[in-house]
Amino acid sequence: MPAPNLNIFGSGSPRARRLSTSSSLAPKRSCMSRSCMPSIFSAVRLGVYFGVLVCTVICLAIAVHFESVLESSDLTHFVPFAIFVSVASLLVILALLLSTVLKQRLPISTRMEMASLGLLAVLWLALGSYLAVSEAAEADVECFSSDSTVADPVELPGFTTAIFHAQYRVLEAFSIFNLILVWGFLLVISFLAYRQHRKGYKVWLYPVPAYPWFGRRTGSSPYMHNSQSQSQSQSRNKGLPIPVTAKDNHRKGSTRRSPAKTVDAEKAKPEYRKSAFWVILNDLAMSTVSHFVTVRRYTYAVVFVSACVVLGLGANFANLFLPHINRPFVVFAVVVPAFTLVTFLIISQRSRPLVDLILLFILDVLWLAMGAWSTDIIGGVQCFGLTGTQPTKTGTMPATTYCYEMKSIEAFSWANFGILTIAFVVLVILINRLASYGQFGGWNTSISEVPWFGQPYQGGQFGPYGGYGGNPQAMFAGNGQMPYVIQQAPGHSVVIQPNPGGMPTVAQVPGTISG
Repeated sequence: MPAPNLNIFGSGSPRARRLSTSSSLAPKRSCMSRSCMPSIFSAVRLGVYFGVLVCTVICLAIAVHFESVLESSDLTHFVPFAIFVSVASLLVILALLLSTVLKQRLPISTRMEMASLGLLAVLWLALGSYLAVSEAAEADVECFSSDSTVADPVELPGFTTAIFHAQYRVLEAFSIFNLILVWGFLLVISFLAYRQHRKGYKVWLYPVPAYPWFGRRTGSSPYMHNSQSQSQSQSRNKGLPIPVTAKDNHRKGSTRRSPAKTVDAEKAKPEYRKSAFWVILNDLAMSTVSHFVTVRRYTYAVVFVSACVVLGLGANFANLFLPHINRPFVVFAVVVPAFTLVTFLIISQRSRPLVDLILLFILDVLWLAMGAWSTDIIGGVQCFGLTGTQPTKTGTMPATTYCYEMKSIEAFSWANFGILTIAFVVLVILINRLASYGQFGGWNTSISEVPWFGQPYQGGQFGPYGGYGGNPQAMFAGNGQMPYVIQQAPGHSVVIQPNPGGMPTVAQVPGTISG
């Protein structure tokens, strides 16, 4: 069986600085001690990232070269995918390197860096697998002149089958090399983070280059867990006498009361370590940070990934169809996800509820139009039964492939529309709930101050009903209901009268009432 051919249309003829080991989070010691291990780890991290950066630039250059000389066909689908993976890797690696330089202004937490590395690992795994099994690896190159009317291939010394195979092998090799680097460093950082988490340190919230992964930590270290700092403060008071709060139990023969438990008996109990899942849930429950910020971050991350998928499919359609075939839909399929990505990158760090609401409405309408348009084109078609071809700007493509890609755009578009609609409704409900806390200007507050359901309002300087914060008296309604607050006016007395079968009657009268 002859090898498949790749067609080409020609134009007719063919000073050194030493890295500082000092850190504001760890004590300064000699570079010969074990405390220098975090600096060595940071150097290894930078070396891995620079290696990935160099390999990515090489892959991008080869893919762009293939895009400029090869005719689009079923054998060249790896080219736009390689360009997409390389560009995404460049953006992520440059962001991580920039965060290393600007630790204070642009910090990236450990969990965010691990998520970024996980995304790159999946992309390079997909590209390496695609290049390894693609039929283009054994394809022959045929060159054609655009000025000649003869359909016979011509010789092009600058690009032959041997040169194509060599460049293809280089692209495949550097893709696999990037795959090994990213996956290897991801596994290493995952192991180190899990080990620090098992020790009780809040490693997930701090940047990777600033965390002392192998260094010693003192009790005043900000990476210590709250429970450990409390246990250390309790150990300092070990020599103090234990306060006596009750009389000694002289009735030793009595079985009505059990002897009081001593501190030694409490310490003798085995201490069970909680799993990582329950530790994270406990940290979320006890933290004063709004849970809405965490939910918002993960929601936007899901929409961001879906938009990346649609953008990749739209870019593939643009490469196959533009500028003459199905132009309006292809342009719209590229603009909508690109606008979504730029919008989320802008508002991910700092925003206001009103800005979020307006942008969510605009994005919701755009993804609704995207889903409706794709449904109108391919909604009722069954892809597995297609046997024809779909015209492209340089030939044809299998109708089954086109159908599956359109179905993917349709599915991700409707998914983004549903997620954004839910986010829009939840944001409106949460801002309306702020009025019950006296924060009537909730639309202009910071997005980080918006409380989640069941979480009290933490921001602002006003009390629950618009008055300045002080020491208000709290009246409990009973039956497990929430208390209500009584603001006592100056020079007045609060009179509380019982009301059988209902809430007590509260009134304020001028002067002082003595009972």
